Amino acid sequence: MGNSVNKTLPAPSGPYIVGALDVITEHTQQGCFFRLFYPSQIDEESNSTAEYTPWVARSKYIDGYGYFSKYFPLSVFRKIFQYTIGDAVVPAKWMQPCCSLEGTCSDAKYPLIIFSHGLGGNRLVYSAVCSELASHGYIVAAIEHRDGSASYTYYHELSESSDENEIYKEKDLFYETYEPKADVFEYRNSQLKKRVEECIKVKNYLITKDTLEHLTELQNLKSHIDPTRIVAVGHSFGGASVIGSLALDSDFSAGIVLDGWMFPVDKEAEDEVQQPLLFVNNEKFQWKENVERMQNVISKFPSGRMMYTIKGSVHQSHADFTHLADPWLGGFFKVRGSIDPQLCHEINSKMCLHFLQKYLGINLLLSSVKVLLKNYYRTFYKRADRNRHTCKIWRMGNQRQPTFINIAFIRKLYNVLLFGFAEVD
Repeated sequence: MGNSVNKTLPAPSGPYIVGALDVITEHTQQGCFFRLFYPSQIDEESNSTAEYTPWVARSKYIDGYGYFSKYFPLSVFRKIFQYTIGDAVVPAKWMQPCCSLEGTCSDAKYPLIIFSHGLGGNRLVYSAVCSELASHGYIVAAIEHRDGSASYTYYHELSESSDENEIYKEKDLFYETYEPKADVFEYRNSQLKKRVEECIKVKNYLITKDTLEHLTELQNLKSHIDPTRIVAVGHSFGGASVIGSLALDSDFSAGIVLDGWMFPVDKEAEDEVQQPLLFVNNEKFQWKENVERMQNVISKFPSGRMMYTIKGSVHQSHADFTHLADPWLGGFFKVRGSIDPQLCHEINSKMCLHFLQKYLGINLLLSSVKVLLKNYYRTFYKRADRNRHTCKIWRMGNQRQPTFINIAFIRKLYNVLLFGFAEVD
């Protein structure tokens, strides 16, 4: 990698330093590949020598983004990527212990989040969101799906075998371009089933004691996972993974769908979901049929489900590209909207954290989040539109079309977010 620029994703706002490491459960394509983000030591000085994690794990991930975007020839895309994003880093310390210091966090139990990426994503591109959640006391497993939907991933296949050892050869897996040889729903639904299978596999792997004992880096992590509080979170196609996982496995306590794509989901699965759900949508992606399917899911359990849309946001506002790309290229590649990326990130994070605290029964960080929401409310007021009647966020209830929240309702929204979700008039 070159050294034209060196960008860092937004620093997490929580009290914990974030650690990160990669896990491959099996050599073959049947195994799972994911990155763990988790709370590490609270003492910054004791951890100052650890390095931040590179955002690009290997150069083939850049090629994968290029193949998926199709905007430029690969050679041109590589140069654009290098001179706009360069050697970006994630504010997470590589291979650090999971809160193993004596005292405050030695016996701590943290909820587990299984994160599923969208089409063309991977385990890396939601590092800002995953790091933010980890900094507030969550262990996040960001899966790199092997269903053909990742921009790039890799696995190992057996090339030679003998009585003494087995030799595996690394095999690349780039994004699988759909060719209309079969029904589109059938094709995407088959991918979804693979994704759901991986989400459940990773969950089981992390909460099963024996599977972690042989991994030195994870020896103390298993004791910090709370198996009674497991959440599925996903963006776009990953949102479909959330619905499918919750419908199939009751171990998941709740789900968060970030600008979800409902098309691949079986209609039957929508009716089988019993857990609380939060939908956070972006302004420039959703359409009537997709939102109606979300509303159908909400109607089954209205008191524990809600939907919000962030004004000025685009589909990739949840991903890291919105932070790393400059405004012009971000607009060209449609990874940045009119809303400031940092503000959008803060809104999204606070919504997710409050939802999780409410439905997982977490009170540990409530006071600190109250302070954050106070600033959040002030930011809303200052950033109101010129006519001072509309805000940078709206709530979608039972209406078919989104309606703006007036400034007069900002205080009510503030109280709603502060003390629990409720309907906004």
